[in-house]
Amino acid sequence: MGWRGVLLIAAGGAVGTLLRYALEIGLGNANSFPVGIFVANLAGAFAIGAFFALLPRFATGVQPAIRMAVSTGFLGGLTTLSALALALAIQVTKYGAGTALIYGASTVGGGLLLAYAGNTGARILIKRTYRTG
Repeated sequence: MGWRGVLLIAAGGAVGTLLRYALEIGLGNANSFPVGIFVANLAGAFAIGAFFALLPRFATGVQPAIRMAVSTGFLGGLTTLSALALALAIQVTKYGAGTALIYGASTVGGGLLLAYAGNTGARILIKRTYRTG
């Protein structure tokens, strides 16, 4: 990939991380629920599902470094397991295991559902837009 690719991934990661930080600050917490991280993780899950469904159709000529900058860089910076793990640890410490369990299950479950929805929705959009006939 080379240095150009590494720099593109780093730039994508920086932008994704800054967006996650802005969501954390802007949305904050609601009754012991870290809304900002929750939104970042679910939005990122949807986006990565859609991205990988759209990739074969629209990014055939795109360099691998650009694809990695979006997926590994931007979306990896936006949705980070370390932020989720920290949020869960804080939940357990401050509010108890029950709150942490609800937050963890809703984040992981919601992320799975939204990744599936993003992927399926993008595939449906492709079929409808590029229907042969």
